[in-house]
Amino acid sequence: MTQLIKITVVLLALITMSQYSQAQTNAINSADLYIKQGNFQKAIDELTEHIDINPADAQAYVKRAVAYEILGQKALKEKDLQYANYLNPFSYMYLSNTSRSAVYDKKKYDYNFDQSSESFKKSPVKNNYYNLYLKDQLGIHAQDSLIEQVIYSLSTSDIENAERLLVDIEETENISGIINDIKGIIELKKNNLDEAIDYFTLSINKMPNFPLAYHNRAIAYKMQGNYEEAKNDLTKAISLNENISVFYFTLAKLSERLEDPSEAIYNYKKAIDRNPNYIEARTNYSVLQKTLGNYDEAISGLNAITRSEDNSNNSFIKGGIHLTYGEYENAIKEFDKYLIKNSNDSDAIFNRGLAKILSGYKIDGCEDIETSIDLISNEKRIQIFDSFCPN
Repeated sequence: MTQLIKITVVLLALITMSQYSQAQTNAINSADLYIKQGNFQKAIDELTEHIDINPADAQAYVKRAVAYEILGQKALKEKDLQYANYLNPFSYMYLSNTSRSAVYDKKKYDYNFDQSSESFKKSPVKNNYYNLYLKDQLGIHAQDSLIEQVIYSLSTSDIENAERLLVDIEETENISGIINDIKGIIELKKNNLDEAIDYFTLSINKMPNFPLAYHNRAIAYKMQGNYEEAKNDLTKAISLNENISVFYFTLAKLSERLEDPSEAIYNYKKAIDRNPNYIEARTNYSVLQKTLGNYDEAISGLNAITRSEDNSNNSFIKGGIHLTYGEYENAIKEFDKYLIKNSNDSDAIFNRGLAKILSGYKIDGCEDIETSIDLISNEKRIQIFDSFCPN
């Protein structure tokens, strides 16, 4: 979710957050005043002194980049923007509208907040539609059924439990299409794309008017890079039920992949119209507005999300937004909320660790990073652990 470079933050841990906040405010205000007075070198000197003590302050790098730009020191400007972007991918939002256009190269420094899994990961939306379908069209009380338990297990990425429960379900004629679709989701989560497509196709053959099977097959096609088939399946899913917001969400993501931002904006709006509480759609919509240079709308949208009502799944995304804004204390609180119900989610533990480290709580942060590596190890996490948490 978040990109970082190797930097040293030892001194950051030596001061309290209130002291840090006051020091940052003083340095930024002084630099802004010097820039307004035309004393650009003095602004650079002020910010350089602050950065020497607070090397993780993305805002200070951005402000110094403005002064470098005005003085024509392009290489130093680029270096500061790169540091700022690695520390906080939304750091350019600290700039005024005029400064943004002067120093921000969105093609070079753009950031996509949503790096979540393609199927069910941390989303309360998709499994709800299964429950509604089972109740309204099959007459099954999904809340009390084994199928509902399987769907819940998939929504929490507990594949082993889903497979175990699936064995106990009698595959009668009226639910065979549902069962094949669920088997397809399991294969999709294992990244077995060909097998997933085969199961989704079996589901469609059994239930040709079951829109979720088309949607899920579209995800598999998209992951394969077969965008034409993916779009065909999503179009079919929408034709069968135009009220399901997740269909438009997936189509919007596909439109982004196809570099058609206007179509993506249109479909994100469709998703949000059908489900105003669809936090993933609202997040992606705001981030895309940022990418297009509509900064005020992007900031307004992301701020609205962080102020929205509490929800465990929403807290994961809120934590990510706070983290990318550099609001580390708020990020920690949101990840704490999420982890109450999702205690083994390695992504949340990892990101909470980053927030703690950048807040100055280095020991606790390193413990989180190490825990996340124990759960799911990858090169990025190991690199960050080695950078921030030397023995």
